[in-house]
Amino acid sequence: MAVVAGVWKQRRGNVKRPNLDKLKMKNTELAEVVKKNLETIEDLRVENNKLADEKRRFEELNETLETKF
Repeated sequence: MAVVAGVWKQRRGNVKRPNLDKLKMKNTELAEVVKKNLETIEDLRVENNKLADEKRRFEELNETLETKF
């Protein structure tokens, strides 16, 4: 029994180790993708704020012109 259990543990260790390495690699890849996505979201927020400010300025200018004429 001890030999069989030892062989089973060895096989189990050999099978799980490559899978663990693959999972670690995939986890690293996903972490990089998440980081890039968060950077993209932040860039889009900044751009959205700029556009919203520009829209407000045009609306104010338009209201000013409408009241003058």
